[in-house]
Amino acid sequence: MRGLRRVGLSAYDSLRLEAGRPRFGLDFGSDLFPQEVGIASAFSLTKGCYPGQETVARIDTYGRVHRRLCGLVLDSPREDLLERGDKLLLGNEEVGEVKSWAISPSLERPIAFAVVKTAKAPAGTTLAIHGEGRELTAKVVELPIVADAKS
Repeated sequence: MRGLRRVGLSAYDSLRLEAGRPRFGLDFGSDLFPQEVGIASAFSLTKGCYPGQETVARIDTYGRVHRRLCGLVLDSPREDLLERGDKLLLGNEEVGEVKSWAISPSLERPIAFAVVKTAKAPAGTTLAIHGEGRELTAKVVELPIVADAKS
């Protein structure tokens, strides 16, 4: 194909994280509702009966979720810092976990998707990330992580 070149999974992950595009099976699964992931187009409130419809409609009616998928921008520019499953802490309280991460070419630092408790970690909150012998900080951001990457 003329004008195209192959890129690796790292480039793909960087772009999809910047654009706020979660991947099923990696960033979310059947344990999260569409509203928690921010993919409202994944369900219908007018279609006939389907499994989970009552819960999805209840969340839509009351307008809130207790956890959500969000973005993280790390304070450190180092590349070898995060792992899937790293715990996110606010003080001594665990408020979420890292789902996937990549280096953002636009921001020149690591970015990540995480599932966090909505009430504890609104956008702008700085969280500690704890993993195997690592202690980092990251700021919670809304998706898309890089606004120009939305398209």
